[in-house]
Amino acid sequence: MEPVQGYLEIMDKGFGFLRNIEENFKPRPENPYVPTSLIRKLNLREGSFIQGFGEKKGSSNLNLALIRVETINHLPFDEFTNIPMLQDQTSINPFERYNLAQGEEDITG
Repeated sequence: MEPVQGYLEIMDKGFGFLRNIEENFKPRPENPYVPTSLIRKLNLREGSFIQGFGEKKGSSNLNLALIRVETINHLPFDEFTNIPMLQDQTSINPFERYNLAQGEEDITG
């Protein structure tokens, strides 16, 4: 097993890849593969920074397949699972108006 890390991009078919921020998240043949079964089992979220371990799944594959997740967004897996999903949160309107203008001549405010 080799250490792998990156930001999870989930494809339309349900599997994903760990992308590297230093490469502007561009797809590369060596990006670690994340199986659909692991994404569903661990309820992994797109855009999360995942650190774990991977192994080769055949001699023709350049990339490693993620087989064990150690941390998600720099938190141990158990702590991360306690964070509620954003869509499950209740939005609250502010009591006071936010002034986003930077000055009198700012036309965006």
